[in-house]
Amino acid sequence: MGRMILKITPTLIWNGSNGATSYSLEVSTDSLFSSYLYFYQSGLTNTYQYVGKLRGCTKFFWHVRATGSYGTSSWSARWSFTTILQSPVLSLPTNGSKNVLTSPTIIWNPSICAIYYTLQVSTDSLFSSYVYDQGLTDTSKQMDGLRYNTKYLLACQRNK
Repeated sequence: MGRMILKITPTLIWNGSNGATSYSLEVSTDSLFSSYLYFYQSGLTNTYQYVGKLRGCTKFFWHVRATGSYGTSSWSARWSFTTILQSPVLSLPTNGSKNVLTSPTIIWNPSICAIYYTLQVSTDSLFSSYVYDQGLTDTSKQMDGLRYNTKYLLACQRNK
């Protein structure tokens, strides 16, 4: 299986094995599964498992093994996936704010593993033109020269 980008709360799915009555699943950041396991469960009767909230921007490895009347199989091939970066969330000004100064400081939360952010400010809801469109390494930007009585839309994305 190749590299996949998944949500931070994935459900892992595998093919069943003939004669299996249960499965064991291990999830780790260590490809050899010799260090800390993020998830381990035995006695699973389904061929899927929700593994809970995982750290963003991290490569995880997982494998399963079957148990049945014949005994327990060896571990399956090792599969991997990488969780996504978390999207930044605007802190200030709050969404839908009115009477904002024409030189506001725009602040957003940091996103795990982001190297830089792209901040876009537009008066067009489709963002077909920009008042501001720049890459930034900080999580805030002092804006200058915005017009009074004008609705501005903000978009901030993380980049790796």
